[in-house]
Amino acid sequence: MKFLFRFLLILILGFFLMKVLPFWSAALAAFVVGLGLSEKRKRRMFAKKQAYPFSFWAGFLAMFLLWGGMAVIKDQQNGGLLSAKIAQLITRSAEADPSGSWTMILAAALIGGLLGGFGSLSGNLLGEAIKH
Repeated sequence: MKFLFRFLLILILGFFLMKVLPFWSAALAAFVVGLGLSEKRKRRMFAKKQAYPFSFWAGFLAMFLLWGGMAVIKDQQNGGLLSAKIAQLITRSAEADPSGSWTMILAAALIGGLLGGFGSLSGNLLGEAIKH
């Protein structure tokens, strides 16, 4: 339940921030949600260090879907020309490959997912450090 709440909060807050601020503001949304929803955990001297997978994966999935969705919308608005041309520049091919636009959309979604995941994880770790 916490994962779903964190995921939806990052997705909604990131969407509205991307409407009024630059594209990278969605990573700030993931950081703020991670900071706000961090929990104070008991520290034990010889216990295993705890991983924070929920924070990272909630941010990763939310930003992956958000950036991927926004890239698909922008790609459909210009008929896929821009992403095909960028893929053509990167691969240095003479003709535009139709699958190149989907490769660029997937790359944008992956970058967004990593930014969101690490932003949420950083916020969570900072919140725990402050609360301790």
